[in-house]
Amino acid sequence: MKSKKIDSIEGPNIAFQIREEVFVKEQNIPIEVEFDDRDSLDGQCEHILGYFNKLPAGTGRIIIQDGIGKLDRICILKPYCQYGLGKLIVTSLEEIAEDNSIFILTLSITLTILS
Repeated sequence: MKSKKIDSIEGPNIAFQIREEVFVKEQNIPIEVEFDDRDSLDGQCEHILGYFNKLPAGTGRIIIQDGIGKLDRICILKPYCQYGLGKLIVTSLEEIAEDNSIFILTLSITLTILS
């Protein structure tokens, strides 16, 4: 497993495909809610991809604003959930925060109740 900061044109497209699969299709989040103005490489936030066996399997982003980092849009494709990729993505986002001298982080989650 490894993670990589998204810094090319193809990177966001891969991340968006993963987010659409997890959030829109699996969790029924409306597509217009899932994607926002921070989904670009213009410096508003940093995006990463997580890989398992060289295949993109997860993604996440960190929004840095007013000295605080918000870990956001973290998701893993279902077939890869059991391998610890989420921890790798969070750790990678924490490293980005530290590189930017950000030491306060927040994280929001969506709870899904299984019946």
